[in-house]
Amino acid sequence: MASSPIPALKVLEQSTVSPPNSSVPETSIPLSFCDLMWLNLNNVERIFFYSIPAISTSHFVKHLLPSLKTSLSLTLQHFFPLAGHVIFSPNSDCGKFQYQYKDGDSISFTVAESDRDFTHLAGDDARSVIELESFVPTLAAVSADATPLMAVQVTVFPSQGICLGLTINHGACAYVWTCQVWARGLPSNQVAWLGFLVNAKRVGEILGRVIDGLGDGVLRDVVDAWVEMGKIVKYERPLLVLGSPGFRFYDSDFGCGRPVKVEVVSLKNTEAMSISEGKGGGGIGIGMTAPKMEMEMFSFEFAEGLDQLLHSF
Repeated sequence: MASSPIPALKVLEQSTVSPPNSSVPETSIPLSFCDLMWLNLNNVERIFFYSIPAISTSHFVKHLLPSLKTSLSLTLQHFFPLAGHVIFSPNSDCGKFQYQYKDGDSISFTVAESDRDFTHLAGDDARSVIELESFVPTLAAVSADATPLMAVQVTVFPSQGICLGLTINHGACAYVWTCQVWARGLPSNQVAWLGFLVNAKRVGEILGRVIDGLGDGVLRDVVDAWVEMGKIVKYERPLLVLGSPGFRFYDSDFGCGRPVKVEVVSLKNTEAMSISEGKGGGGIGIGMTAPKMEMEMFSFEFAEGLDQLLHSF
């Protein structure tokens, strides 16, 4: 993504969506150790572009919007903590940090309209992050001790398509994966194991021979080198890779076909690149953010390197 004026956006509706009334119990779920590590990370911001050339704002609001809200409400009946909050409750028996859902909790749902060029925004060329940020919903904390988990925004591009924007607390992403494990129906009396298949005896023998072959001074030099490397890594720019081709975001069909483009807008908050499946059903998609000049240099070097690679066979 490469800077242009902030796009014009007209907010048509600001509402909330809840699970069906009295359909789910009030619940508090303590965060596991593996959940806690994600709480301080930036929210996940992802947008899905769907091409619908014949769409009008009035048709969307009258016919498609009610169906989307109903579908979301019914889905929240099964994933109802997503409509709740992460709360900090230091004196609770359930744990200091909890996913908490109370009857009436809901997800913020914004409907907007934009006159921007849909084809450009959903394209593969470099675009300004500022152009995409308007289509990402805000996930605002309700208090110092309670943070919502999810927000939705749908932006209509008349005669072009729609953009579905999701903002999700990173801790909620881990919770969704836990729900999928529960949904598989693992018997409650069955022991679950997390293991790594390693021949520890063989590894120990190999390491032992290596250590025996080193003098104390050589081994000390190796340890010192590791320490120095850690200092270098700490202060240089790390490159993180987020996502997976296995998440299959391009299979997200809500009744208007597969998305023509999926973007991770929250990359702007990280020194990272995203990886997903290719939108055409094959290959992989790579997303990244950088200053405009740096992005232009990257595009040139990438294209040149790819051309050399193809001609080397």
